[in-house]
Amino acid sequence: MGTGAARALAVGFAAFTSFVCSHGIAAAAPITATPFQIPLIQGAVVFAGPCSTVPCIETFIATTGTEPGVTIFTVSGEQAISTGPYWVHWHNLATGASGVATVTHAEPAVVRSGIGPVTAVATGTNALAGSGMFFAV
Repeated sequence: MGTGAARALAVGFAAFTSFVCSHGIAAAAPITATPFQIPLIQGAVVFAGPCSTVPCIETFIATTGTEPGVTIFTVSGEQAISTGPYWVHWHNLATGASGVATVTHAEPAVVRSGIGPVTAVATGTNALAGSGMFFAV
């Protein structure tokens, strides 16, 4: 190999090494909390109660980014008619993974949803379903 070729090879190797070493390890995905776009609505009850005149709304939140492919479902509501349980039916559109998770105000549900777009529907007793879509990382 000639001097010019050796020099070009050395310069190319130095540039490649500099590029690889300067980029380091990729940063972890940010933790993202996504409220369901449509909340769960508790139906009115016959007897006096918090939802007898105004429907009670439960907000479900999908939190992603704590671990790769893991989603944490939580629920909160100002005028909750009950503490649950509620059921979150989820489906990963990229992998086909799906399941049903039980959620209460006291206990979130941790599921291995996989990475990709996920749809979810929350149901409960005497309630209109809440639904949402988010991207699991």
